[in-house]
Order: sequence, then C-alpha cells, then structure tokens
Amino acid sequence: DDEDNLPRLAVEYGPPNPALDPLLNQIKGRYIVDGQHFLKSIRSLEIHRERCVKSTQGWFKLVKSRSLALFWYLDFECPFCKECRTVTNEPLHTDTEKKLNNQECHKKLTIAESTVWGVISAGSGFRQLEEIFSHLGIKCMSNSTFMKLEQNIGENWKTVFTDEMIQAGREEKMLALRNGDVTEQGIPYITVIVDGGWSHRSFGHRYTASSGVACVIGWRTKKLLYVGVRNKYCYTCEYRKRNNISTEHEVCYKNWNGTSAAMESDMIVEAFCSSMDIHGLQYRVMIGDGDSSTFKKIKENVPYGRHVIKRECANHVVKNYTKALFNLQKQLGNNGKKILPNTKIMKLKVLARMAITYSYNSKHKLGVESLRADLKNGPKHVFNIHTHCKSYYCKTSTENSVNISSLLFEKIIEKINDVLKMLVQKAPQLTTNDTSNLAENYMSLIAKFSGGKQINRGNKGSYTHRSFGAALDFQLGPEWSYKTWKKVATSPYSPLKKFGMKKKLQIEYKRRSLTNSFNKKKLINETKKKKLFENRGEEDYGEYCQKLDMDEETFEIEKKT
Repeated sequence: DDEDNLPRLAVEYGPPNPALDPLLNQIKGRYIVDGQHFLKSIRSLEIHRERCVKSTQGWFKLVKSRSLALFWYLDFECPFCKECRTVTNEPLHTDTEKKLNNQECHKKLTIAESTVWGVISAGSGFRQLEEIFSHLGIKCMSNSTFMKLEQNIGENWKTVFTDEMIQAGREEKMLALRNGDVTEQGIPYITVIVDGGWSHRSFGHRYTASSGVACVIGWRTKKLLYVGVRNKYCYTCEYRKRNNISTEHEVCYKNWNGTSAAMESDMIVEAFCSSMDIHGLQYRVMIGDGDSSTFKKIKENVPYGRHVIKRECANHVVKNYTKALFNLQKQLGNNGKKILPNTKIMKLKVLARMAITYSYNSKHKLGVESLRADLKNGPKHVFNIHTHCKSYYCKTSTENSVNISSLLFEKIIEKINDVLKMLVQKAPQLTTNDTSNLAENYMSLIAKFSGGKQINRGNKGSYTHRSFGAALDFQLGPEWSYKTWKKVATSPYSPLKKFGMKKKLQIEYKRRSLTNSFNKKKLINETKKKKLFENRGEEDYGEYCQKLDMDEETFEIEKKT
C-alpha cells in the first residue's frame, strides 16, 4: 500500500553519445581556430551541469553551426532551461557585421585580418587565397570582404608609415644642422634620392599604366621622406557611371587625369613643394636618373627650385650609354656585330663605369676635365689605340698601339663618339659617383608586394595600400610586419617575430657571403687575368647555338649572295 502512494519517478536523460549527434554531419570542411580560446570556451560549457536551474543534469546541445569570413560559430542550447551559448573559433569583441563594415576596430587582429595581411605582404591576392583555401578544405571569405579588410589594413599601414616618415625627417634635419647645411635664412637643406615607377612595365614605349608611385629618400639616413601614388582609374566610379548611379562614394582612389608618363614628375614636384610643411627643410641636392622632365619642373614649380642642383645616377647613365651602343650596332646592318661586337660594347661599358668610379675614389680628386678625357679615350682604348690611356684601366704600352687609319674605322669611332656625347656632357654631375640604388630597392619591394608587374592592382586602391606596405618594409627592415602589427593592434603571436628574425639573419648571411665572394674573386683577379666578356652557354642557346647544316639548295643561294 505504501508503495502505491509513492510519487512517480522523475527520469532525466543525460547527454547522448556525441558521436551519434546528427548535427555533426552538418559540420563539413576544416576551420582555423584560436586553440587556447576555443578550448576554454568548450570547457566553460561543462560548468552548466551544476548551474542549470531546471535540472541537476543540465547540458548543452549543439543546435547550429555557421561560418562567415573565417569566423566559426557553434550555437548550443540546454534542453532543460533553454539557456543558449555561442562558442567561436576566436575572441570577438564586436559583432561580425560591424567588423566587416569597418565601424569598429578590434584590439586584436582577427584571423580574417591576419590572413589578408599575410596574403598582401606576400604579393598575392584574393584569387590565390581562394585557391589555397580550397585545397585546404577551408571555406574562404568573399572577395568583397577581402577588399574591405585590405582597405582597412592599408589605411593602418599608411598611418604607421606617416609616423615613421616624420621621424626620419627629424633625423635628416638634425644631421643637416650638425653638418652646417643651412641656407642664409637658417633653413636646413639636405640631399635626397628620387625615383618613380608604374604598375606595369613600359618597355621603353608603352606608357599606359593606370597607377604610378614615386619616392624621396634621405641620403644620410637612407630612409623614405615621401611616398606618393597616382591612380587614373577607379572601378567603383566607372561601375556607377555605367549604371547611371551617382559617382559619389566613400573612398575613391582616383587622383590623376593626366598621362601616365607625367605621373613621376608631378609626384616629385609635390614632394619638394611640401618638404617645408612636412619636415621643415629643403631638398637642395637631388640624385636621380634622367628618364623624365622632373628636374625641369622642379626648377619651374618649386618655390626654392632655382637653388636645387641635380646629380645623375651613374648606373643609369652608363646603362643608357650601353643601350645606345647596342642600337648603333643594329644601325650598322648585317655586319654590325662584326664591326662593333658585343665584347667591345661590354668593354666600353666597363671602362665608362670604371672612369666614373676612379674619378670619385682618386686621392687627387682629378675633377671633371680628367673624367671627360677618360670617357672620350674609351673608344680608342677598345680599338687598340693606347696613346692617351691611363694605368688604372690600361696595362698596354704605347709602343703596342695599333695605328688604324681606314675610313671604316674612322666612321665607327665617329659614331661611337656621337653616342658618347650624352655621357661626356653629364660628366660634372657624375664626379660624385652617386646612384639611385636605394630608390630602385624600394621599387623592387613594390613589385614584390603587388605580385610583379603583370597583375593590375590599381582598380580599387590595392596598389596604393601595397605601396605603403612596401614603404614600411623598406623603412623598418625584415621585421617590419611584427613592428607594424604592434602599433596597429596588440602584440602578435611569436611565429611572426621568429619569422622576421629568421629573415633578418638570412639577409645578413647573404650579405656576408656576397662580400666574401667578391673579395675572393678580387684576389683571384690579381693573380690571374680573367676574360672581360664570356659567351657562356652560347653553343646551347641563343644566336650562336648549334644548328644543322644547310641543304644544298640553300647553300647555293647563300653562295650567290
């Protein structure tokens, strides 16, 4: 009787076997997670067993799995008290939607932001990221999300670079004052290296690039003092125009309506005009190549332009001289390579560069006239006339000179001298043996960040963002990403710091290896004279590669010609 009066037993079911959960079939593919955060979040769900207000056996059941732009959400619900919890693959301080709209910035960069940062630092883009993730089995973010995050990162890069640029200007100003480089008005002035480039190669004739960049580098600090970018095209503006929509939008990177060839001079003139406002100094000495009309426009448009002097990049001048010699070889026709062979052109090139270097390094500072004489004597030396040769580039005595008085020889010398005039005229600007190698180094970094010059990055501002990323790489060195990350967000994870240190050590090792290799070659050259020009591999590839014998019919035709 007592048993019949007892209340019915309340049965509570515990959590089922997780392996039999049908929702697990909905989770497909792979995900990137913050291991520490994810494990803590999962462990926190176990505490609910003791805190459930409806049952002592409360547990969280997985009800939904969703992902968006590398964010992974796992929604759980307790079947008893109906409490809901969401576990994410990484800490989230704001809503994802706000994050993607750039309305609020996290204190810590998300996985999506870190991914975009790494992709554009490596010179890749959305298509490469999409292909890599598809092979990994990870759902990739959308192209629009990638572009928004790239824009956000690019703006942060620009902010950090601006601070670094201003600091470099302070260092240049301090060194100028210490050295006494001050105008009559008390304004310090400095020497700068300038150069510009385009988003794709011109090949000497195709000046149609939609984007261009120019830089100004301090000669003493070897740091960037200015970076400018010009864009002729904006994809968003063109899209709105085609669809009869107002062209006004939040960010437009189009800032140039002129020709691509005029971009470089415009940006460098802007840099000179703004030098007083940004750094409080003047750029009185300019080192650069002679490929554009920049110097002329500086003289005309910069307030202190009449005081600016230019020193030519010795490497560019000799390169243009060599290029002109090869053009002369083509103009000579079929016998051009016999009359003016490649070996003689290379000797002329080496002699010109040697004369410039010797003029600068000479203890006696021989000056402009001596440099002009050495440059003019180059063709005669190459054609075995050593009457006026100097010992630093010629060991042949004047007795062994060959006196060639043929009409053909005189014409060749005359044509080479016509090509040489351009080089001789610039002798006063070459005595200091300056080069724009630092600017070329920055241009190579831009090429690396933009994935070479085959991909058009100028449609939506990507080229602008990558130019500032390259500027930070140039300014801060191999550890630029780690140092920039610390200024943009919280301290990054240790692998990024280790990667920067490893890269730095690799560069230092390469430099030591190159120095040792150069010294070793120099030692060998002192004991054994090596050939100036070697046609290595010509029997396997190129103009002189091995060919089959002509057939009889072709041979008879060639005999007549």
